Amino acid sequence: MSHSDRLNPRVIQFNHELLVGELDSDRRLFRINTRCRDDGIFTPEWITIQITDYYFSPEKTITHPEREIGFRTVERTDVTEGILAKGKHDAYDISIPPETTTDFGLFTLAETLPYEKDFSLRINLMETLELHLKKDVEIRYKGKDPGKRNLHMFSQTGRAAAAYWLNDRHELIEVQWDNDKRFVRTTEGEATTVLQ
Repeated sequence: MSHSDRLNPRVIQFNHELLVGELDSDRRLFRINTRCRDDGIFTPEWITIQITDYYFSPEKTITHPEREIGFRTVERTDVTEGILAKGKHDAYDISIPPETTTDFGLFTLAETLPYEKDFSLRINLMETLELHLKKDVEIRYKGKDPGKRNLHMFSQTGRAAAAYWLNDRHELIEVQWDNDKRFVRTTEGEATTVLQ
């Protein structure tokens, strides 16, 4: 979910929830709030991360302290790839290069990209949960994918591989990150059922 900041219309806020684990075992819920610029690629300014662990046996819940991270875009070329805030719970004024977005921001960014034969976009990508910066990532339109019900496909290559499938209305339907993470669009009711 996203919404604009009414006091600063050039700022957008994204809220994501990610549940990791199996139904009959321990699970971890990540609540991520990203404040970013409305600059075409959603450059992050602030990220807060709240983690809740749900233990299956014995049954208990642990909510961890919220983590807050602030970013500052710099034109320097010496911002290196890797973990940006190693060992720090909260961190502020972390330098990131221009044209940087987050992995979860790509869910919305993909919905804004044109379905044009030769379209490509080069960005720097930050993996939100690890604060891992990966530079020189390319997203390219691949056309309709007959193996995915003729959904439009964007391929992401470089230091972070992914595929994004969207319908004709530019709605993101499915995402595959690397070979081990798959996200599928669902309703809030279906998602809530999984949490029970």
